[in-house]
Amino acid sequence: MAGDEVRIEEQAISNALGAFDTAAEQLQADFQAKAHVALDKFNGANWAGEDKAGDDFRHAIDVGQVKDLLKQPDGQGSQVVDKIVELGKHTRDAINKSLASDQVQATELKKPQGKL
Repeated sequence: MAGDEVRIEEQAISNALGAFDTAAEQLQADFQAKAHVALDKFNGANWAGEDKAGDDFRHAIDVGQVKDLLKQPDGQGSQVVDKIVELGKHTRDAINKSLASDQVQATELKKPQGKL
């Protein structure tokens, strides 16, 4: 190697993406399960206070980011987790396209260019 090229080690990439996919799928399953538990707790709790601070807190839970973060299946938390899962798929696609492009270029370089 002359130092002016990049090599993609297909087995290393495959192993890394396999591990990434496994972790991302586990994150997705864990988030969904724990979000449901948290929402059940939030929905079942009495957040009402007898003062302005209690009312403000209840409003933040009911209308604010907590429920939107945990909402299934389209809450902000689910959207972030889904993007993490998609990242592995997009990375795999980009690597495959890069390898295919390299193969096309290598084939072109192997063609005879004329007489020596």
